[in-house]
Amino acid sequence: MFNGIWLVASEDLTQAETHVRDVEAGERFEMARIHSGALLAQGRATVAPKIPPEPTPDPPTPRRRRPRKITTATIDAETPSAPEPSRTYQRRDLEPEP
Repeated sequence: MFNGIWLVASEDLTQAETHVRDVEAGERFEMARIHSGALLAQGRATVAPKIPPEPTPDPPTPRRRRPRKITTATIDAETPSAPEPSRTYQRRDLEPEP
């Protein structure tokens, strides 16, 4: 990633003037900020409008995350409670004999 500035040449520029390469009039080129001051002050180049970045074709894959801790509180919250029975069951040996 180059930390420069995008310029549009208003006239033909040589490599000695741009410190990059030969540039034709109306061509868009990137240049270091420290070298662009003279071209901007003389009017030999103007600052180019910002171009929006190209959309990415696929969304980035999510990163792996640390698994969450499982505690009794999370188990109780996730498991539904059993319905209360309407009839109580007793052991046969506890029922009274006739």
